[in-house]
Amino acid sequence: MSSHHIVRDEQEPALFLYDLGPSSEEILQQLLGWTPHVMLRESLLDWAHSWLIKVDALLLQAAKHRERDAFMLEQWPLEVIEGGTSLLETGLTYFHAQGFPAVHLFAPYDLGKPLQSNWEGRLEIVVWDYPWKWYLTRNTTWKKWLLQGQGLQLEPMPKSYQNLEQKSAKHWCVKETGWVHAESRQLPFWVGECLL
Repeated sequence: MSSHHIVRDEQEPALFLYDLGPSSEEILQQLLGWTPHVMLRESLLDWAHSWLIKVDALLLQAAKHRERDAFMLEQWPLEVIEGGTSLLETGLTYFHAQGFPAVHLFAPYDLGKPLQSNWEGRLEIVVWDYPWKWYLTRNTTWKKWLLQGQGLQLEPMPKSYQNLEQKSAKHWCVKETGWVHAESRQLPFWVGECLL
């Protein structure tokens, strides 16, 4: 995997690699072909180097530039961003200031969920927490064409739904390939799609 610079001018969502869970590589390969800008948390530097991923911005907890000189030269031009108390907030602020409309965030859902609400209307955030892809819907009604058997999580519990079978308090399954509808009583309304 070499350069990911196929799309230009912030047309596609940026990619923020904060924390990679198991089996994230296949999804990343797909996203890297369409992602114009990649930010990486410092703890993932060795991983990015081994995968030959071109990184545009490096997010550091504190100034440690000297320790990473070799990596920075390989990645030139590379922006180095020093994080404050919340590295996630620092990274999202950076993308918003750069004019990106959306970000693919690889992080645990519990960390990403509050950020989706905080950034609503300013930055669309899709949280990838393998095997789940989470996103915040813009209104109380959601619909999408899905395959039979695909797993979903809906938060909060929908007041009405079509083509879904409830498996547990938060887990649902698509009955038949086709349109799935769900309507929430309130916003925010989160949808998690199982990627398995």
